[in-house]
Amino acid sequence: MQTIHEFLQFFPNLESDKLVLKKKICPTFLAPNEETVQEIEVECLQDFTRRPALSITYNLNGSFQSLDVQIPLTLNKFIEPITLSFDQFFSKWNSIQQCHEFVTTFPAKYIMNKDLLRCKLNGLGMMILDNIDKNSSNFVCAGIFYSRMPPVGILLRLECSLSTFMYRLTVRSVKKTVSEEIIKLVQLLL
Repeated sequence: MQTIHEFLQFFPNLESDKLVLKKKICPTFLAPNEETVQEIEVECLQDFTRRPALSITYNLNGSFQSLDVQIPLTLNKFIEPITLSFDQFFSKWNSIQQCHEFVTTFPAKYIMNKDLLRCKLNGLGMMILDNIDKNSSNFVCAGIFYSRMPPVGILLRLECSLSTFMYRLTVRSVKKTVSEEIIKLVQLLL
């Protein structure tokens, strides 16, 4: 946002109860048409569903103003991919079966192109494991969510029905809220 006015007493404030957000020092005065970058270092304390907010207060022509902006930060930014063999994957899949499995079926919002799906799933931070599912149209992924709490393993299976333009998504992890958030994120992508 650029303006012809000065911003005096410009203060960004970060809010989140499940993340530690450290901001670098930002100028408290912005001249007309000047921009600034606010760098933020983030540490995850535990899984979260609400995006952190950046609240900016400033004095514009003698009047205090406030602007709240959501930071585009989601749970998947704290997931690291893991590589598993066929046997390792199914051993883990069966061992967390009794934990938190979520299954949902939903229509595709976008074209069902295998390369595009691979690209979108890579963006989740999990490893796409090839040659695990017998159906080559399906995807299997694995990752670990890290925070100050114990790590949470995540397994995902995405079944793609090209004939019905539908997906069947199964996510398993030892933590219910992590499984639920991954389900939401995948549905947003596809």
